[in-house]
Amino acid sequence: MDIQPLIDAGLTEAQALAYSCLIEHSPITPPKLSELISETRTNTYKILDQLEEDGLARREDINRKIHYWALSPTALLTSVDEELHEVEQRKRSIESSISALQDTYLEHNKLPGLTQYQGQRGLENVLQQQIADSEEIHYIRSFIDHEPGNYEIVRNYRHQARERGIHRYGITQDIPSAPKNHVASDEYMKLHRTWIDEEEYNSPVEWAVFGDKVSIMAYGDEPVGLIIENKEVARSFKQIWDMMDSGVRRKTNYTDYPMRVEGIASDSASSPENS
Repeated sequence: MDIQPLIDAGLTEAQALAYSCLIEHSPITPPKLSELISETRTNTYKILDQLEEDGLARREDINRKIHYWALSPTALLTSVDEELHEVEQRKRSIESSISALQDTYLEHNKLPGLTQYQGQRGLENVLQQQIADSEEIHYIRSFIDHEPGNYEIVRNYRHQARERGIHRYGITQDIPSAPKNHVASDEYMKLHRTWIDEEEYNSPVEWAVFGDKVSIMAYGDEPVGLIIENKEVARSFKQIWDMMDSGVRRKTNYTDYPMRVEGIASDSASSPENS
C-alpha cells in the first residue's frame, strides 16, 4: 500500500505505515504490529494512541488481549478541515490586529523625518496631521478616496479643516459627480480648486504639502501613507504644485471648466464637496 497520500494528509511516516498495516491486518495486537512496522513496542503504543486520537483506529479487548482496528480514512478529511478552521481563525485574529501592530512597528523603526502609516487609522493620522500643522494645504488627488470606509474619514477631515479656518488648494478632476453648486460649496469649505480632465490624473494616490511636510496617501481597502518632514522637500513639492497649477490654468479653454459636472447640488452646511 502506498503510504505517501497518508503522509501528504499529515501523518508521520511511522503513523502512515502503522495505519496502512492496520487497514490490511485488522484486528491486530500491538506486539504483532510492532514487528510489521519494525518499531519498538513502546513506540508502537505511542503511534496507536495518536491514531486512535485522530479517529483512525479503535481499541478492543478480545480474549483479554488488546487489539486495534483501522477506522475509515475519511477521518483525515475531518482533521484537515479542523486544521483549516484553526488557520482561518488565526488569520482573522492577525488581520484584526495587524494595523495596530504595523503602526507600533513603524513608530519604533522609522527613519528621521519619515513616518509610514497603514490602514484606515493610518489614513486618519495623516489627515489629522495636515490640519494640525498648517494654515494652508496644497494637494492633488483623484476621487478614489470615496471607497467604502474611507469617505467618512475624509469627510470629517474636510469639515475640521474648515472649522479651523484652513484653506485648501486642490488640483481635482472635472467629473460628473462633482456638486453642481461647487462655487458656493467650495467657498463654504475654504476650498480653492484647479480643475483638470479626469484622465490627466486618475491614480488612487493623493500628494499634499502642508508646512514643512509632504504626505503621500495611497487609498484603497487598506490605505498606505507616508509623511516626509523636510523643509526643502516640502518647498520643492510646493514649487511643483505651483507649476502644475499655472500650467493647467494656461489652457486656452480653462475658463470653461468644469464642463462635466452633473452631480447633485449639495447644501453648503453639510457639503459633501467631493474633494
